[in-house]
Amino acid sequence: MRVNNMAMLFSCLTWNIHCGLDVNLNPRVEEMMNMLKEIKPDVVGLQECTKGQHSWGKNLGFVAQRFATELNMNFIWEPTINDSFGNAILMDKNLTVVSSKDVTLPWLPIGSLSYALSMLKRLKSPLNERRHAIVAVVKMEDLMFRLINTHLGLSSTERLRQVKKIL
Repeated sequence: MRVNNMAMLFSCLTWNIHCGLDVNLNPRVEEMMNMLKEIKPDVVGLQECTKGQHSWGKNLGFVAQRFATELNMNFIWEPTINDSFGNAILMDKNLTVVSSKDVTLPWLPIGSLSYALSMLKRLKSPLNERRHAIVAVVKMEDLMFRLINTHLGLSSTERLRQVKKIL
C-alpha cells in the first residue's frame, strides 16, 4: 500500500475459496494462504468461507480468522446460509473499519423441479442459496471509501436484481 499527497494505490483481490477445499474436497487452506502471501494484496474478499463444521463434513476452523492471523490482516466476517458459512473481507492493518453491515440480497425461488435437478446434477451444489453482501466503510488516513464483498446468485436475472440492491 502506497499513499502520498497525490495518489493512493492499493491492491484488491476477490476469491471464492469453496470452503477451503479443492475439486476433490481435499483441504487446501495452507496452499491458499501461501498464494496470498506471495501476492500480498491490501484487501481480500473471500466467498464461501467457513467457520467450523460445514456441509461437506470438514472442519477447517474459522478460515477467515486463520487467513487474517497468518497474513497479519484485520477481517470482517458475515454468515450467509448459516452461522458456519459466509463471506469475509481481509484488510491491511492500515485500514480502519468505520462501519460494516450485512445486506441480504434478493433471490429467486427454483422455477421447476426438472430445472433444479439438472442444475444440481451439473453443479453438484445447492441452488438458490440466500445471498448476502458485506458493506464496509473503511478509512485510510483522511480518505474514506466503501468495500463490498458478495457472492452473487447463479442466474442472470437473480444477479441483476442483486446488483441493483447493492447499488
